[in-house]
Amino acid sequence: MKLLKQNVYYYFWITAIVLISLSIYWLNFEDAVLDINVHDTYFVIHHAHILQLIAFLYILLGFIYWFFKRINIKLIKALTQLHTSISILIFPLYFICS
Repeated sequence: MKLLKQNVYYYFWITAIVLISLSIYWLNFEDAVLDINVHDTYFVIHHAHILQLIAFLYILLGFIYWFFKRINIKLIKALTQLHTSISILIFPLYFICS
């Protein structure tokens, strides 16, 4: 457990794996879409594609934290924990609100 407290990038990578798994599962559902109406144009985006984009962003964030750890840049612990918890706990809100 000490390893996960020191290496926050594991949280982002695990979350990305979960999101990719959910996006593969959601590809089977045709009605899982987000409709955005701008004037007279509809933009229809499948939830699986949104999940894949968010997973890519989490992988990118994990690599940024890994890079900081690799080159020994000290981060503020409280801000790192706050950023990690807000970033990881925000994606269930997407499913609750949509």
